[in-house]
Amino acid sequence: MNGRVTLIVALAMLFLGQLIFYYPQMPDPMASHFNGYGEPDGWMSKNGFFAFEIGLLFFCAALFFATTRFLTKLPDSLINMPRKDYWLAPERRAATLRVFRDKMEAFYIPVFLLLVIINQFVFRANLSRENLPPISWLFIGAFVFYTIIWSINLNRKF
Repeated sequence: MNGRVTLIVALAMLFLGQLIFYYPQMPDPMASHFNGYGEPDGWMSKNGFFAFEIGLLFFCAALFFATTRFLTKLPDSLINMPRKDYWLAPERRAATLRVFRDKMEAFYIPVFLLLVIINQFVFRANLSRENLPPISWLFIGAFVFYTIIWSINLNRKF
């Protein structure tokens, strides 16, 4: 397991640990959605919220492992990319798919990190009965910025 995958697994385990730690402390119902000012404007039952979060964790983990591990098994017809005939030619296919795997691993680190950070803000807001702090938007903005840069770099590569 390479360092990126180890970090992704560690972040996923941290996310799960966070859910286990905070579950008994959360009110029922709990604030689950916040408007642009950080004020809660949507609520869920505690069990519903945690079921959703566990589902989200498993969905992200399955998507990560599917995209990084099973990409080599896909027929070329199911891979959408520019100049596919060039990049997926037999002499370049393995290297191209390795680049995709590496890029996806690099993308999922901030995905799992964002899940952990945002949940921490949500849990703290529910415990304190206060709004989300404005700094929470900084993390969302940083993730959006990273996604844009990541997308540009992936597009440039191919």
